[in-house]
Amino acid sequence: MLGYYLHKSKELFQIKIQKCDREDFLNGIHQLNATRGKLISTIFLIIESFQLIATIIMKKEGIFQKPNLYYELMYLIMIPTMVIFLLLFHIMAKDLPKHVKGNINLSILFTIFVLCWCAGMSLLDQMSGGEVLIYMISIIAVAVTPIFRPLFIVIIYLTVHTFFVYFLLSFHASEDRLIGDVIKSTAIIIISGAIAFMRYKNRAEDYISKKLLRESAVELKRLNLELEMANHKLEVLSITDGLTGIYNRFAFDMILNKEWKQCRQQQQHISLIMIDIDFFKAFNDNYGHQAGDVCLKRVAEVLSTGTESDSDTVVRYGGEEFAIILPAMEEEDAKAFAERMRISIEDMKIRHEHSDISNYVTISLGVHTMKPHEQVSIEEFIRTADIALYRAKKISRNRVVVA
Repeated sequence: MLGYYLHKSKELFQIKIQKCDREDFLNGIHQLNATRGKLISTIFLIIESFQLIATIIMKKEGIFQKPNLYYELMYLIMIPTMVIFLLLFHIMAKDLPKHVKGNINLSILFTIFVLCWCAGMSLLDQMSGGEVLIYMISIIAVAVTPIFRPLFIVIIYLTVHTFFVYFLLSFHASEDRLIGDVIKSTAIIIISGAIAFMRYKNRAEDYISKKLLRESAVELKRLNLELEMANHKLEVLSITDGLTGIYNRFAFDMILNKEWKQCRQQQQHISLIMIDIDFFKAFNDNYGHQAGDVCLKRVAEVLSTGTESDSDTVVRYGGEEFAIILPAMEEEDAKAFAERMRISIEDMKIRHEHSDISNYVTISLGVHTMKPHEQVSIEEFIRTADIALYRAKKISRNRVVVA
């Protein structure tokens, strides 16, 4: 049980900043301290200028009863010093990475000066029976305004407070009040030190959390990109024929449906060419399936390279059958296109000694062209092109037949 509580107390005081992140973390703190240093310098400059003016006026009117000479001196020290600090903070902030050590030293010096000045004001207040309130407020302000490494804040507090207690002995008339002020100010020092430490620790934890969130966001973005690429690849695979690399039957249905609707809206013709490799079964049986696969790939390549428009689509319809969708193409052009495809396949000179019509691989083609309308379905359109292909094969093969 004791070990558990010791472990928990160790975690309370542990600041988990890795070496690789320390510089970036500290740069953020230095930037914050420089900004706040400029702001506090400006505020002090304005307030103490008004205080000096008010003191001089009250002195002339005989209202101010305190040892005003010392207060005026304190104001005169504060005002030009704040001007110097303001200028230095402004210079440091322009190129903070270049002045990291200078900014640290400046922030520490500024904090010590403010504490010492407020301590001096509280000591002056003792001469007229006042409290050490200004000094205690400055201690708390240092705990909640800048952010220092715990070691720095301990050194600053102990150094200034030691001198304050020492000089307090010379200014106090009452021993009872002296002990009370020492106890109160020391208690404030301890509490403020704890506050400063927790602020530093919380800042470190916040930095780590934000860093983890950024890393998680980057990782999530990478995973989303990979998933998007995988989905795209899957989508491509789902519409691509694995052997020939052209569109498959699934893609054929989608593309034809889209082009059919578009041609119907625009009152344009659409042509469909159904293609079959002649005597392909005999080719496979005699040359083997590997040779058959090579033949299918070469036929697909020739058909694909022969298209004239980006909207023309070549599809492996199934087995040795292919189809070509030709949007906005009329019958005569579709027939001429089909004839060019027939000649291109024959010109490949792929040996086919077991064909009944040629010593080379040939194709038969059925062409159908129409303007889409409500009375004719896509299924009827495909069936008509298929009938034209059947007629081409029945007549003599290696020919183009228009429906």
